[in-house]
Amino acid sequence: MEQLLYSVRDAGRQLGLGETKTRELIRQGRLRAVVVDGTTRVPREAILGFVSALPTTHVGPLDETAIIGAAVGRPLPDEHT
Repeated sequence: MEQLLYSVRDAGRQLGLGETKTRELIRQGRLRAVVVDGTTRVPREAILGFVSALPTTHVGPLDETAIIGAAVGRPLPDEHT
């Protein structure tokens, strides 16, 4: 049987976040939590729903010259030029 409720710390681990950031998301109402006998728990569905609701971004191809330049201490090119 799959685990249904996670501690705040374990929910954060599932999300790749720390406990403080996870508690912040709960306080902001962005991650749903429940209280069971005075202990905060995050339902599995809330974790999955949070991830599903995250906006996706498109990351373009890597600019190898910028990466190499940054590695040797040259400034990154200005994206607006």
